[in-house]
Formats: sequence, C-alpha cells, structure tokens
Amino acid sequence: MSKLSKSEAAEVVASVLGTDASTLSGNWVEFDSKSSKQAIYFSQCKPSAASKGHWKYDFFHTLSFSTVQEIGERSGFLILINYVDRTYALLNTGDLLWVARNSSRTKSNEGVVCDFVIERNNNGAYDLRPYDRQRQERHAVEVMRWKMT
Repeated sequence: MSKLSKSEAAEVVASVLGTDASTLSGNWVEFDSKSSKQAIYFSQCKPSAASKGHWKYDFFHTLSFSTVQEIGERSGFLILINYVDRTYALLNTGDLLWVARNSSRTKSNEGVVCDFVIERNNNGAYDLRPYDRQRQERHAVEVMRWKMT
C-alpha cells in the first residue's frame, strides 16, 4: 500500500476527530472544534515489517525541531498515520515534549530533529521510545485503527 493522498489523510483525521476536515498547506489539516476552526499536523509512515529497517517499530517519523515547535504553537496535536496497518497515534503537547526531551538529535544535513518511534511492548500496549535504542525511557501512547469509507 502506498502513502495516502492529502485528501485521504484529511479523511482519516475527520474520522478520528468525528468532524469535517479540510486540507491546508503542507501537512496541516483544518477541522471544526466546539468554538472555532483548528489545525492538526499529520505525518505518514509504514512499519518496519514493510520496510528495510533493521529494528522493530510500528511507527517511525522524523520531523525537524522547528516543525515540532510549530505544532506545539499552533495546535499541540500531531497525528501519526501508519498507512500500511491502517493505525494512528494522536499525540498531544505532553507527548511532543517527551519526544523533544528524549528522542531528539542533530542530523548533519537538517539540524536538530525529533524522532517519533512507537513500538508495541511485551504487554501488547504501545510506547514512544527514544531513537537511541540503548536508552530505556518509555512513554505510553494509544494506537488505534482507522477506517475509511
């Protein structure tokens, strides 16, 4: 399965949030909240089982620190979409801060980046984990399935 189109990603966001959503520039999707329009940032990936990766993960996303900062300033929400398994993780400001603190690094050609790595733990739940596999820190997150009509 290939990546979703931008409009398909907006449909996923709409189904997750239970409201209408429309695309904006970049990876931003606008949706109706109770009092106003808000934006949410989306990013897509495939799991390691469908990749050439040498380690196991359900989600792996690398975003520039400035993008993560913009997400925090604009809405505080990031939705990670695994388009192969048809799953998603909706991350809030606390999750973003955890990643910035525990899974950021300097990438030679891009500057500071934040790596969002989610894997299933031994109990069947999901955790954010640092990019550095030697570190033991974990942060619980919820991963859900999405359905598109």
